[in-house]
Amino acid sequence: MIENSESKNKLIQKHIRLAPNNILFLDEYIVQHDTVSNYSEAVREILNDFELNDNKEKRKLNAIGKDVSIILTMLKDNDEAKYLEAKKQVETEIKKSITKKANDTVPKKKEEKMETKSKSEPDKLDFSFLGIGK
Repeated sequence: MIENSESKNKLIQKHIRLAPNNILFLDEYIVQHDTVSNYSEAVREILNDFELNDNKEKRKLNAIGKDVSIILTMLKDNDEAKYLEAKKQVETEIKKSITKKANDTVPKKKEEKMETKSKSEPDKLDFSFLGIGK
């Protein structure tokens, strides 16, 4: 049963049941953080930190996406042939990787696996045609 009541500062009070391992985690959290003195404060701080970290991660991903778009636009505007060649190479590498993963799920004889491992080398993308430094 969950009871709700609204306090003066617009916080909603809920009574929840926690598993023993959750209690241990919260106890350790309270000991490690001087500003936290009870379970309610610990849960609020943990949830607040999670929300802040989640927003930071979203901002980082958005910034990375923007940088990738800028780089792709620069490459395309600079030399469309190089851009198309790079795009084709990346798509080919992705297809190879997908095919390799699909083939790895099919059971092989032990000898074939050992033979394949000895011949295979780490996958590397060759971007030398872009003229980017080594």
